[in-house]
Amino acid sequence: MTPRKKAIELAKKVAKKRDNYICQKHGESCVGQMHGSHIIPVGAGGIIAADPDNIITLCASAHKLAGDSWHEAPKEQDWFDIKFPGRYARLKAKHENRPIKKYEWLEKVKELTQQLKDMD
Repeated sequence: MTPRKKAIELAKKVAKKRDNYICQKHGESCVGQMHGSHIIPVGAGGIIAADPDNIITLCASAHKLAGDSWHEAPKEQDWFDIKFPGRYARLKAKHENRPIKKYEWLEKVKELTQQLKDMD
């Protein structure tokens, strides 16, 4: 697994643990069915893809179902702006789309691994 993929995987684990495996849209828990979903998509580039603040826990239906899917229009989800006022704007301001060096991904892996240990 590349350091980039490992960092993103760890960031999702940190976010799900932070959210107590509770869907941030529906407020229900289902450990086996929870997804870590990006607010600013991975495809936007940058190290923000491995930032737990850029990831929320969603149940499978909130994450993927057509018609009300998070990925269809994350910025247009009223519940998100109500629950997390200013979060999207803060993430957009923090985001920079630039090539990330391998050592930066490796540092992020170390940081996130430590975060997970600290959460136990």
